[in-house]
Amino acid sequence: MRTLLRALAGVVLLAVFHTPACADAVGDVHDLALKTSRAAGTPPGAQLDTLVIVDLAMFDAANAIERRYRPYRTHAAAAPAADGDAAAAAVAAGCAALVRWHPEQAAAATRACEDLLGALPRTASTADSIAMGADAGRAIVDARKAELRVVANAYRPKAAPGVYVATPLPIGFEVATMTPYVLSSPAQFRPGGPPTLASATWVRDFNEVKAMGARASAARSPAQTATAVYWSSAGPQQFLDSLPGVAIGMAKTPAEHARVLAVMTMAMADASIAVFDAKNAYDFWRPITAIRNGDLDGNDATAADATWAPLLETPLHQEYPCAHCAALAGLVAAVTVLGGETDLREPVVIRPAAGAGNVPLRSWAHVADVLSEVQDARVWGGMHYRSSTAAGVALGTAAGRWVAQTQLQPLAARP
Repeated sequence: MRTLLRALAGVVLLAVFHTPACADAVGDVHDLALKTSRAAGTPPGAQLDTLVIVDLAMFDAANAIERRYRPYRTHAAAAPAADGDAAAAAVAAGCAALVRWHPEQAAAATRACEDLLGALPRTASTADSIAMGADAGRAIVDARKAELRVVANAYRPKAAPGVYVATPLPIGFEVATMTPYVLSSPAQFRPGGPPTLASATWVRDFNEVKAMGARASAARSPAQTATAVYWSSAGPQQFLDSLPGVAIGMAKTPAEHARVLAVMTMAMADASIAVFDAKNAYDFWRPITAIRNGDLDGNDATAADATWAPLLETPLHQEYPCAHCAALAGLVAAVTVLGGETDLREPVVIRPAAGAGNVPLRSWAHVADVLSEVQDARVWGGMHYRSSTAAGVALGTAAGRWVAQTQLQPLAARP
């Protein structure tokens, strides 16, 4: 028995597992995929895509042997072989997918993969399983690449003729055009829009973030400041640093392990695509813009402060809805569906943002508490309005549940 603590893209589950070495190999390839993607210099969103591709490749290859779940894709390369070596197939698939997805890292990734394969026990079917897995991994990459198209960032800054506006284009604008892994379209769960500027909700949101999210706020307590900093990651890297390589106590085989990883990463990825679709659709202003221009919204209850600044740096994309909230909610929803319960048995542990310093890990007994805290943190950091955080959680929850409830489902038991 070993006590294992691995990251869950922001969520780590503390549990004691009886986990065979072959299942551990799946987690090792997943970890290698994250390291390789970072070595390639890809941004966090692209790192998440690497994980999805590798996890799906491992799942489809191992599942072709174990034959317990519906595949993500059916490949001729992954013909079922009931007497095959599922662990070897999974490692070979994940490694082949990783090298094909990141060819610029092929030499280093290949050396690491050779070590992982060399550490596995050999059987009479290992060589054939490795060949099948490698074919399946390459097929996953080729199929995904065929779905993608290069789209330029076509955001048009709001400008009056001759008047200067800030020149950087918003990050992630083109993410909304990506083909989701599971959702029927990026807009499948698009929420209703942000509050109108004449509404009581807008007054509440504006004045709350103005008071609580200001850099020099007298209303925010030291504990609230620490919470905002704990969740200050820009993008999903805070969660990617926390994805558990060992799957929530439910994974005893390579296919089971890769299935849970793939469902979690797909849930996060599709929630992220969906949230950028909504951001582009509504193009809503951030608190720093709204508060400095409070005299332009036509509402006497929102006073301008021309020098207002947020506690934390504002992400370079539109405000509504909260992307951090959506990514975490997608992940949490997938985990709860896979676990078959509303709240997890074990405490949820989430690693701090990279800039939070050497602070203790936080844990939560109930999933809802995690989502509540991230919503508070994004308001207290001065980056989001309260209604936006709620919309992000709702969007991510819907996307995560859809992924977990429709993908890689168990096959009907044989009579």
